[in-house]
Amino acid sequence: MLPVPDYAAALTGQVKGLRIGLLRSFFLESAGAPQRAAVEAAAKLLEGQGASVESVDLKKVDLGPAVSHAVLAPEAYAYHEEWLKTRAAEYGPDVRERLRLGAFVTGAEYLKGQRLRALLRDEVDQVFAKLDVLLAPTTPVEATAVGQSEVRIGDGTFPVRPSLIRYTRPFNLTGHPAASVPCGFTTDGLPIGLQIVGRPFDEATVLRVADAYQRLTDWHTRRAPLGS
Repeated sequence: MLPVPDYAAALTGQVKGLRIGLLRSFFLESAGAPQRAAVEAAAKLLEGQGASVESVDLKKVDLGPAVSHAVLAPEAYAYHEEWLKTRAAEYGPDVRERLRLGAFVTGAEYLKGQRLRALLRDEVDQVFAKLDVLLAPTTPVEATAVGQSEVRIGDGTFPVRPSLIRYTRPFNLTGHPAASVPCGFTTDGLPIGLQIVGRPFDEATVLRVADAYQRLTDWHTRRAPLGS
């Protein structure tokens, strides 16, 4: 068991000397133009405060969807199994059916998923041997309308749900701490998120960067217009 750091003490507003990795392939390169521009501007702003910034690629990050199905799906089903049998009507239909899919993952698939998860985690840990935090968009697109099933990103059309968790799922799997802070708005006034990822148990540095960025900007004080 590790002691809990004094997180408030980390909020110095200073990032000078921090080594920042800007996640490009899979992340920035597949994001919408507003998201890409906002995150790159955030990295440049932090660089102007004395942090160093370099581009980083994770080669195994595309394993995320398969690992998520093999590991998270059966674990979620195991947690909810009793309630799915006795209180199924209290779940939304989409959530209920998604949870039930976990019942069909075999033990062999689960073990293979755990091995792939370890490969992904080890790759991220290797990157952190020379960096302090990683930056990426929180999502590749802005918020979608309720009931919307597809979204346009560049020249392609993709399902909404996997698109919205595309960039956060890898670090949910690896267990690296992450925060999301506002870093801009689209032309329609919808917020854009900056994801800050840190080493295991180094939430203090993640919070330090998030706090420093918000001291330099006012995105977190603005509000998106309410739709009719």
